[in-house]
Amino acid sequence: MLSRFLKALLAVLIVMAMIVVAANWVKADSLTRDRFNSGTVINGTDCSLMTVEEANSMFAANRGLNREVTFTTLVADGSVVSKLDYAVKLQEFDVEEQRLAALEKIYNEQQQAKNKYDFFVAGPKLIIETLKKEPFERFEYNEYLYGIDREKLVDYIGKLPGFLESNKKLETTDAYIVLEGNHLKIVPEIVGNDIDFEQAVNYALKCLEEENFNIDFSNLVEQPKITKDNEVLVENVNSINKYLSKVITFQLIDGTEVTLDSSITKDWLVQDENGLFSFEFDDNIDAFVDKIEQMANSIITNSMSLAIGDTYRTVTIPNNLRPKLNREKLLQTIRELFFDKDKNEDLYIVAPEYDENTILNTYIALSIEKQTVWAYDNGVLILEADCVTGDVARGHSTPTGIYYLTYKTKDATLRGINDAGYEYASFVSFWMPFNGGIGFHDASWRNGNFGGDLYKTDGSLGCVNMRHDDAEVLYNFINSEIPIFVLD
Repeated sequence: MLSRFLKALLAVLIVMAMIVVAANWVKADSLTRDRFNSGTVINGTDCSLMTVEEANSMFAANRGLNREVTFTTLVADGSVVSKLDYAVKLQEFDVEEQRLAALEKIYNEQQQAKNKYDFFVAGPKLIIETLKKEPFERFEYNEYLYGIDREKLVDYIGKLPGFLESNKKLETTDAYIVLEGNHLKIVPEIVGNDIDFEQAVNYALKCLEEENFNIDFSNLVEQPKITKDNEVLVENVNSINKYLSKVITFQLIDGTEVTLDSSITKDWLVQDENGLFSFEFDDNIDAFVDKIEQMANSIITNSMSLAIGDTYRTVTIPNNLRPKLNREKLLQTIRELFFDKDKNEDLYIVAPEYDENTILNTYIALSIEKQTVWAYDNGVLILEADCVTGDVARGHSTPTGIYYLTYKTKDATLRGINDAGYEYASFVSFWMPFNGGIGFHDASWRNGNFGGDLYKTDGSLGCVNMRHDDAEVLYNFINSEIPIFVLD
């Protein structure tokens, strides 16, 4: 008995389950027959198992004609471009039937794709979707749901300030470098506002088709290729300005200062085809050193202090005896201070050096007043000797001035006519003429009497009489390149 009951109960349960499955099967088929497929996404919105009317109502509620559209336009004020936003309701341009027609088109495409066998798969699909909690399959569509009245859109855009004839048109320009004052600066790029009107209309239409209601016309403007943050521009400006900030002060021997700073070096800059700056150094630094050289030489005028024994005498000298600036050394110093990456200071003080070969430290000096001869070899006093110069009382004073040795010889006989009209012949061991018949020589006939006031009444006929040993020292030292200063 029990076995029959269980069999009957099992049969009833099987029949009931079949009825439930069949009912759900029919329900699943009916849902897909009159509605969008499960997994249908239209313009990013899930429309699964909705009827056309339900989807249309949803779009009307969420994206209806009261939807606000924002237009961003560009207005120029001088060289500055500003963005201005203008809002308008979509209903200004919308034709509602476009949305319903687009939804019906999608629905009809899906229905046409179904066939008689879909009845047998609708149930399993729904069961699988229910268990997985996600669509069995996805159907995505991007449709233009709004029919825009182009003429109305054209009229509206044409009245925006950015498209009025009175709005100044600015071209997009790249950032670039300029010399402002004594330093470089970057002029920022300009994002212009020159937009083709027809392009703007087409862009607005495309945005609305894609349901993009923020229409920014600045997206149509050509963007600058080089901005103020460009690494090449920034590096060039920083590097050049570092050099321009250097100040080198040259102190000449009399305290005069010559300054090399950006007021001068800015004129040494050249700009290449890419707008980058560099220094044209060689020719310009040569010209600058010329200026220092001229000033240095002008400071050392015809007068200079000359060491004579334990005192100094201001003497007049020709150009060929003036110290010459060491030009190559000065050029090297400027290059090092200006471009050496290890020298990061901004301020330098430089004392230009003179060429040692041109400094007057080898010479012979004769003071008539002191009746003394001095000889200096590279600044070292090698001879200080008493002498007797030309007789003042008889008008034979030794002429002052700067002279050079004419020649020198040993064991010479000096011949001439004295004041009494008699010829004379004087033997000397060392003869060193420097001014015609006037020269240095030994004078044994003076019996060792030299210096003092002898020259005033008992002097020579113009020559410089010296002791034998002193004349020998001078003879061994003197040559035609050593200047001889005959001072009063």
